[in-house]
Amino acid sequence: MKIKNHIILFLILLAVWLLLNSSFEIHILIVGVVVSLIITLVFCRNCNVFSEIKLTPKAFFYAIIYVFVFSGALIKSNFDVARRVVTP
Repeated sequence: MKIKNHIILFLILLAVWLLLNSSFEIHILIVGVVVSLIITLVFCRNCNVFSEIKLTPKAFFYAIIYVFVFSGALIKSNFDVARRVVTP
């Protein structure tokens, strides 16, 4: 279980690194792997990434509902901001 947490943290850090750099050049990828590996080894002595999250059908169902509710609220807020910008 401990190695699984290290791998998950490493992959998350590497994904964030690649998103922030927005480039997949080999030297950026190598630096990202090295930095992610160092951070994982230094700061993840006894980390429990996602150890308390249980993926159940109920959780999946609520996640889908959340996406729709959030999308509706986001669209309404965008229209509200557009209305405030257009009207003086």
